[in-house]
Amino acid sequence: MFIVSRLHTLIARALSVELFVVTCTVAASIATPRLLLPAAVVAVVFGILRWLCSTHTKSTGRALRLFTILLSVMLAVSFVVTAFPELTWPQVWRTVTGIALFYAVIYWVCETSKSRQVGRLNALGIGIILICILLSLATPFVVEWQGAKLSIIPPGFFAHLPRLVSDGVNPNVMAGALVVLITIPSAYLLFVSAQKTVPILEQTRWRLVLVTLSAVSLIASLPMLIFTQSRSAYGAVAAALAVLLALRWRMARIALSAACGLGIGFLIANPAIRTALTNSLLSSSTAGELDYRLEIWSRAWYMIQDFAFTGIGMGSFEKVTDLLYPLILSPPGIQHAHNLFLQVAVDLGIPGLIAWLGILGYVCLSAWRAYRYGEGWVRALGAGLLASNVALCVHGLTDAVTWGIVRTAPLVWLLWGLAVAVGNTALNMYKARLTFDAPPQPSSASSVTPPRS
Repeated sequence: MFIVSRLHTLIARALSVELFVVTCTVAASIATPRLLLPAAVVAVVFGILRWLCSTHTKSTGRALRLFTILLSVMLAVSFVVTAFPELTWPQVWRTVTGIALFYAVIYWVCETSKSRQVGRLNALGIGIILICILLSLATPFVVEWQGAKLSIIPPGFFAHLPRLVSDGVNPNVMAGALVVLITIPSAYLLFVSAQKTVPILEQTRWRLVLVTLSAVSLIASLPMLIFTQSRSAYGAVAAALAVLLALRWRMARIALSAACGLGIGFLIANPAIRTALTNSLLSSSTAGELDYRLEIWSRAWYMIQDFAFTGIGMGSFEKVTDLLYPLILSPPGIQHAHNLFLQVAVDLGIPGLIAWLGILGYVCLSAWRAYRYGEGWVRALGAGLLASNVALCVHGLTDAVTWGIVRTAPLVWLLWGLAVAVGNTALNMYKARLTFDAPPQPSSASSVTPPRS
């Protein structure tokens, strides 16, 4: 018994630093893919420790655990079925590290006292803002710019931006990372600055720091987002901003609904404008206009039909397309399906897509709970995370650079873990308020019966 008790104590101490160790290893794997395997090993080790301590049942719902198990099984299947293991393994390891980061965030927030949960959420929210700032500051020096396509950008502008790394980042990849992060500082500016319900937010100095960091993040990220010239990112940011405005003001919901109705009616009545707008939105540096995208999507659909239960193996889209489903209109070298949902199904089959969509649905529900039941900072964070997932889905309709193919893919799992954590915290706070505000109920023992006459 002493040995077992001592072992549990050592495991508990190791799990207390899980988030910090996993975060450092994931950050190192983003910096250099050579560290992906060690990062995945760390992720698996902490998963085993959680299973030994049976702490996985305290902070997550059963549905979320089942979807995660199914996704993990399909990742293992991807190892078996792939014909190109050198391409599949890095993406599987990257997804494993993302899942580890997802659960590390949840456990770090939820497995502490209720009085400290909001503080930890505050720290994570500030961390997201800082990541957005750092990515924005690095963008001019790491992105492989491909010339000005917008009239607002002067010709030759990108020639003056020195690239400091040998393997530059595609502009669409950087845009995909920024669109899921930019909603957090936007939500803070819209919500927290106008609320004083949480005591810590009533402190002027703390609120000033929060608003200042959020403003700096937007000032740094919005120009970089424009410079990427990603139409998918523009549409995603517009959709996310519309969601934030609708959540913040009731009149904004009416105005946005009317504007959407008028816009849809205008496009239906003008087919030529509709076609031109579609071609403009779907054009990018890696896949051309609508005809190109339709061809790529058709090849992805053929793959899903032929490999419905197993997928083709992560990272194999380009090779399998060239061998079995050659492209005719599109240029060679298309590395992904240019649709997030199709890409997940192509990589992991229909079971993998179901698992991924199940996790996404759970995350969106948690973010909505945070917005619905939270107060102050928690409510703002819930709104920002809900808008972030809207941006992810809208951006994913025409691109797939937030999936395992890119180094920054674990950032999505970081945001998902934060959404589940803030949803749990908001729900607990709401239940505590109900208990505190409920009038005391008289017990049967203390009830007084009228005397008989």
